[in-house]
Amino acid sequence: MLSATRVHVRETVRLRHTAEVRPALRRTAVLFAVLLRGAFGAWAQDKVTQPFAPMARDADPEFEVAVIKPADPNSHSQGFRLNGRRISIESNTMTSLICFAYSIQKSQIVSAPQWFDDQTWNIDGVPDTVGAPNWHQYRRMLQKLLSTRFGLVLHRDKRELPVYAITVAKGGPKLEKSASAGYSERPVGTRGRPGTIHEVHQ
Repeated sequence: MLSATRVHVRETVRLRHTAEVRPALRRTAVLFAVLLRGAFGAWAQDKVTQPFAPMARDADPEFEVAVIKPADPNSHSQGFRLNGRRISIESNTMTSLICFAYSIQKSQIVSAPQWFDDQTWNIDGVPDTVGAPNWHQYRRMLQKLLSTRFGLVLHRDKRELPVYAITVAKGGPKLEKSASAGYSERPVGTRGRPGTIHEVHQ
């Protein structure tokens, strides 16, 4: 009888211990989950809001990874975008790509095939160099991509083309000095308009 009583008592203590510990473990697990979620949320927010450091000005990057696909012909969104390290080009023809990459006008492209103006392309990629590129480096990357992925070969020539000349009228210039802080090498366009260039700040 005594032996049975001892067994019963030990079982009762063990069950009471388990009943007491499980709620404590649950409370600890919930607290840990809340702390973990809060820490992860703060880390994620910091990763999103903290901008990338600019790329070295003397760097000459190229695409580390680039995805090129024919664009949807029915798409009305078009532009060249720079979002930190990510470069994206949406619904632009080969003519537009060349004009942007080399800072030239369409009239300066001679003997191009018809598909240069018919087929539009989407391009997404990141540079192989640390930091966020500026717009000059963006263009250099695109020049290299056009050569390696599209096989583009350029021949520079000189021709007489019609241009507009800006001259000072009688009475002298009427321009006033700008009150802005200075020149910015990274143009920012208007979001949402077709054919714009814009930089997305993080």
